[in-house]
Amino acid sequence: MGTKKGIQVWNNLRVYLRYVVLHFIKQNEVAVAPSLWLEWNNEVLFCYWPNTNAGAMVKKCVIPDKQLWAKHEVRVFSDTDSYKLARHRAQKATLRTYERSYHQDDSEKKNSSPRNPEEHSIILVGLM
Repeated sequence: MGTKKGIQVWNNLRVYLRYVVLHFIKQNEVAVAPSLWLEWNNEVLFCYWPNTNAGAMVKKCVIPDKQLWAKHEVRVFSDTDSYKLARHRAQKATLRTYERSYHQDDSEKKNSSPRNPEEHSIILVGLM
């Protein structure tokens, strides 16, 4: 398997590498992953995610191990052939998601006491 200018050759097939910015629905987190990690199942989009070294595996566009990796329901915010641009978009999407959930929480709990700032930490999975 080799890589040349955004093209990965795998089993004599040319696969054009795309990075996707994903929203992990249940975890409410944003991350970058290779489009190779995505799979449709019963009209629901899933992403396979490694248990360790996710950041390095994302950068290298490692073929997912569907037997060992976790499978998460996701939605795609955007895609690009640039890892750097995907990371930038993920950071922006994370901030927007954070702001939206923060304001949504405020409108639902108008009479509650102020939240602890640590509860609003930003989590960027697989972007190291």
